[in-house]
Amino acid sequence: MEYFIKKMGIRGRDNKLRLVAYFGRDGFAQLYDDWLQLITHVNNLCFSHYPQWHDAYLNRTSEDKDGIIFCAIYRDKKLVAVFPLVIKKASTFGLVMITIPYGNLLWIPDCIVAEDEDHGYLFQFLCKNITSETGIKWDLFKVNNSLGTSHASKCLAGQAGFSTFSKETANCNILHVRPYEQTLDNYSKNFKGRLRKARNKLFKMENVVFQKVTDSEGLAWAFNEFISLEVSGWKGAQEQTKGREKGTAIALYNKFRRFYEGVVTNFGDAGLAEINLLRVDEKTIAAQLALVIVDTCFLLKITYDENYATLSPGNMLLEHLLKSYEDNTLVKYICLITDYRWHADWRPEQSSYMTFKHFNKTPKGLLACTILHIKEIAKSLLRKVKKGSS
Repeated sequence: MEYFIKKMGIRGRDNKLRLVAYFGRDGFAQLYDDWLQLITHVNNLCFSHYPQWHDAYLNRTSEDKDGIIFCAIYRDKKLVAVFPLVIKKASTFGLVMITIPYGNLLWIPDCIVAEDEDHGYLFQFLCKNITSETGIKWDLFKVNNSLGTSHASKCLAGQAGFSTFSKETANCNILHVRPYEQTLDNYSKNFKGRLRKARNKLFKMENVVFQKVTDSEGLAWAFNEFISLEVSGWKGAQEQTKGREKGTAIALYNKFRRFYEGVVTNFGDAGLAEINLLRVDEKTIAAQLALVIVDTCFLLKITYDENYATLSPGNMLLEHLLKSYEDNTLVKYICLITDYRWHADWRPEQSSYMTFKHFNKTPKGLLACTILHIKEIAKSLLRKVKKGSS
């Protein structure tokens, strides 16, 4: 796929629409300013919609080897949509698959579409023109684990028919910000008791400080506090212990560190990053790395000192975060991104993650689509048989 590097600005036309494909880091730099303007015309925003997020990802390593294509759709001269895409070979039938980048560092994958545009129509325009504009002959367009409220979901949910499939894959837990006394009423008696006990123990300690860091200089210091604390615990272990996965700490991997440094710097410069710390006697015992986008605080990473487990430092910091936002007129939600079991005590609402498959009308695409339909029919019949026999 060496043509990724050679081609920089390829255009397709449909009335007033143009498709422009930008390749890799150099192409992304050309698109950056237009993308920043697009953000101002979108209400349903997440951190993954920002060019700053992709900038941090592209610069996490000195190599430009990801092959990301940023497919931009313009209406006249105005950018109205961006689809970050990568090309992969699917294991089934050797399908050529287009997908929005997703992985350890790219959560909540999504495209971005201007508020006054028709998502479904722009997606059709992309599918119709991407081959002629890039030379990529694709069989399957797949979106992994995008929120049900995402732009990608809006693009693909309107493509109902023989060639499009969707399914729920996981949940994203979300806490509502409201007066904390109202929030407490929703918790179980047992959980309220545990919080009260931890709170009492914590405030018997000396020099207890909750600290929210948002300025650029302070964020650099707070980020070092975060990664030092994280690597000192089980996430810094080089081997699996007690069923926990090994070595997930940011500090263990240079590309992880560079990515999160980029995120903190890029979003911090825009006034959108914060690192929350719980410190006891000038020692950090819990920390949260967060991005505040419009009305939502997204908790990207959390960590705590296991030596202070009896103080429930993670819960104490999350409780303080909820309290700190109750008088904030802008922030209405705290997004936990995952659906870990410990979240259940906080009685979160859930938003579904969705995976979509949209098959192209190529021989391989039609074959794979037909086989998938047959499998779905077989599963449905099997469920009916089991239900009837029970």
